Amino acid sequence: MKILVFSDSHQRNNYMKAAIDMHTALGTVDCIFHLGDGVKDLECLSPQIPVCYVDGNYEEYITSYLARKNLKTETILDLGGFRFFLTHGHRYGVKGGLASAVAAAKHNGANVLVYGHTHEQHNEYLPPSDDEEHGLYIFNPGSISRPRDNVFSYGLIEIRNGNILISHGSIQ
Repeated sequence: MKILVFSDSHQRNNYMKAAIDMHTALGTVDCIFHLGDGVKDLECLSPQIPVCYVDGNYEEYITSYLARKNLKTETILDLGGFRFFLTHGHRYGVKGGLASAVAAAKHNGANVLVYGHTHEQHNEYLPPSDDEEHGLYIFNPGSISRPRDNVFSYGLIEIRNGNILISHGSIQ
């Protein structure tokens, strides 16, 4: 299973399109995650790939007050034997630290926390503590259009034979 992960595209979808085109030319892409701040950018691309998304603070900003209650700011998915906790991260204060987002992911039994909002790449593994049955992968793909670390990046998650590989890709 191959999953492409995007965040913070902010109405600039040319690099996202390039990444999707490159990976679909190399083989099957099973799913796309978009972590907010530009979710509608995927609609312009019309990929024939299932998309799972969460809304970010940008979607909250452009949505009317009455419609905000329908925004999806986090979701939990079970794919390939792993439980994913997806969030944009703004409601967990990820720019100031990951403790709140990590606690939410663990509370929901996630193996993988996938978040955006910081516009910076992050890839880390927290081993299980004595009272936990599994560790937690923590991953931020960075920003595909407005990076703060100067890399136009996205994520690639591959699950094979019960193993997971999480990495970054970039567009130059």
